[in-house]
Amino acid sequence: MVSQRSRVRVGKRGVIVIPKGIRERLGISEGTVLELSVEGGQACPEGEGPMG
Repeated sequence: MVSQRSRVRVGKRGVIVIPKGIRERLGISEGTVLELSVEGGQACPEGEGPMG
């Protein structure tokens, strides 16, 4: 799988918008639950289905 990077901004309430291309590639849609952990100083999201 080819890696894809995007730069995102954290909103006032801590909201991060995942770019459409990445959401589609990972099968993330409205209502998808992601678990966020910190590993080696990086945020690592994990989810069910294609992503997890």
